[in-house]
Amino acid sequence: MSYVEKWKLRTIAEVAPSLEILKKLPLERQAILLLRRLATAYGSNSFGKMNFGLSGYSADLISGYSSLEAHQVKDYLFGAPWTYLVSHGFIRDNGQGFFSVTDDGFQAAKNADQTIVSIEIRSALQLLHPDFRDYEHYFQENRMKEAVAAAFERYENRLNELQSNRIGPHSRSQRRTPSRPMCCWPTPNQ
Repeated sequence: MSYVEKWKLRTIAEVAPSLEILKKLPLERQAILLLRRLATAYGSNSFGKMNFGLSGYSADLISGYSSLEAHQVKDYLFGAPWTYLVSHGFIRDNGQGFFSVTDDGFQAAKNADQTIVSIEIRSALQLLHPDFRDYEHYFQENRMKEAVAAAFERYENRLNELQSNRIGPHSRSQRRTPSRPMCCWPTPNQ
């Protein structure tokens, strides 16, 4: 068996073994799977979208799926996932209905895991607590360590704020710091 670069995808069915599972993936992930398969199968060669209507060409995309859903998968991939690839500049039309993977497309395919993680992180940013939404730019810039550091710093500051509000000026004087009973405290002469 020959070495296959990690980003290359032999079949989309390896990742999404049924149409139902494929549809549950976020659109960006569906598109990246299609991109990886196109980049693996065609490299820098052009491919005609209309040719995928022929069984020989469509087999490049739908192998691994049952005969019942293979054509449904193909039709589905040529909807929103295909449009996503075109609109994001990952594949380019030469004006005659033939497409090729762009340099940006190859870069996205090669960094698919990172791209998909970034996409999933961006979609989850709306779930962040309002105190942490200002750190969204770290995630969008793929600066994860800085994002975590900033979030922990904010969390620590918030804990300190809560603690200082709980221990007001009146409660400090009433609070006993030592844990020993008063009878056992050393006197100033001792």
